[in-house]
Amino acid sequence: MLAVVLFALAATGGGQRASAQVPDVTLGIRAGGAFSTLSGDASPFVGALWRGSAPARIDRGHSSMQGGVFAQFALTDWLMLQPELTVVERGAVVETQRLGPADGAQEVRETLKLRYVTVPLLAKLRGPSWGRVRPSVFAGPSVGRSMAPSSVSEVQSVMGEKTARSRDVSVRQTEVAAVTGVELSYALSDGRSLLFDLRYVCGLTNVVPDETVAPDASIHSRTLSLSLGYVFGE
Repeated sequence: MLAVVLFALAATGGGQRASAQVPDVTLGIRAGGAFSTLSGDASPFVGALWRGSAPARIDRGHSSMQGGVFAQFALTDWLMLQPELTVVERGAVVETQRLGPADGAQEVRETLKLRYVTVPLLAKLRGPSWGRVRPSVFAGPSVGRSMAPSSVSEVQSVMGEKTARSRDVSVRQTEVAAVTGVELSYALSDGRSLLFDLRYVCGLTNVVPDETVAPDASIHSRTLSLSLGYVFGE
């Protein structure tokens, strides 16, 4: 629904000044990189997937690209409402061990990738301008819908042999998160501007579904992203 609204605004000149009864509206795009990890106890989840015989631990985060579109509704000169539509991939690298049929213990390194379409709704407070540069802070909720979660794994045995495989993993389809961040805008001509966006997204939903084989697992996403944006202006 948000995508339909944004494209409808673009098709009818949504970047132009709105009537006196509604806020001024501008449209923009943003893209950049995201670094995410998963917090919580992953042992029951990973152990159930691999029949692990040792506790699982999150070894390191996962880097990916992210991007989307947004609209800015200027309620006052210093307050904006910014709904967005963003595609992002979250995940982490998890390590555990399992017992092989013949060659003893094997080390398992598994990269969990969780792909979401998210709809943040942000309130943005704008600070004073420094020439063409203007800082802002923003915060708000976000709702994400899982698209195609998958698991990519590499297994290394005690004999040094390596095997790799990939398969889908079931996760909770909807994720609620809290978003906060800072932004710097650089004004161009005709209301256009460039944006520098740094944000932190804290997942509030346990991504492990209730019907999983590991109901005791509790995993939440944490994402730090850096992106550049462009506002089309008037």
